[in-house]
Amino acid sequence: MNTFFRIAIYLSVVMIFFNLVIGFVGGLTNVDGDPIFPVADTPGIGNVNESSILGEVTGLEDPNMNALWVSVVGGGILVAVVLSILTRSVVPIGIHIFSTVFWTAYINCNSILSTGNFIPSGFLSIFFVGTIFLFIAALIGMLTGSG
Repeated sequence: MNTFFRIAIYLSVVMIFFNLVIGFVGGLTNVDGDPIFPVADTPGIGNVNESSILGEVTGLEDPNMNALWVSVVGGGILVAVVLSILTRSVVPIGIHIFSTVFWTAYINCNSILSTGNFIPSGFLSIFFVGTIFLFIAALIGMLTGSG
């Protein structure tokens, strides 16, 4: 963990794992089909099938928001591919994939941690500012090749 890029990758993996664990625990049911841990709104990834995967991963259940999310991610990958062709490097594609995964995992973790107001919003704001600096440092590491 000697570079910011590696720290950001580990943080992304931890956030994704956290989202999956919360979704798994929220989706546990007993023999009758009742939830073992009943919650009003289970954030994160849970009860995923092929028709709901985008809404579960991004937290965007509205069909119009899904279209917006697909447009932004799809447009970003097209721009990344064009930049990769122009620069003859795969770094723009890697930056796009890393950014999409990192911020999607962060948004889901933030929604999970802010549920119920158990963690004060000031602490989440401090974590957000630190995450922004870590993300920028990871991008600089990817662009300079020190990641």
